[in-house]
Amino acid sequence: MRKRNVVLLAVTIVIAMVSIGFLGYQTLLRNIYQSRSCEWANIDNIELRTLIDIPATSDCDCIYDETADTKTVVFNLDLELSEIMQYATNNGFTAVVTPEEIEFTALETRGNLNFASNNLWQKHALRENAESYRMLLDPESKQLFVSLKYLN
Repeated sequence: MRKRNVVLLAVTIVIAMVSIGFLGYQTLLRNIYQSRSCEWANIDNIELRTLIDIPATSDCDCIYDETADTKTVVFNLDLELSEIMQYATNNGFTAVVTPEEIEFTALETRGNLNFASNNLWQKHALRENAESYRMLLDPESKQLFVSLKYLN
């Protein structure tokens, strides 16, 4: 009887610890998802909202416009050209045929659209009642431009 009580107590403690760990993990993810900061969990926030992996970066330039509720980021990728092209293919980026296809008003107002070549790739999701995003990849300059419009 005593052995059974010890086992039940141990199982109860393990279940309680796993539950606390799960709640802590869930809280962390919720905080990352809700963050609009450019300093804390910037890449993770973008990845959670766009469901696209941001590759290794060496640097980024980020601005959050509270009035427009938009985060605009330029990532300097820490990848070789072949890895960037593989990244574009794996994540569903499509080649930009004409410059008119690029609708990056948030980036244009910052003067960040200085492309190294005409070999540009884009991905976007313009959704009603959800966050919308636009991504533009310039393999030559190794830059990924992201504009994320939050849903209020």
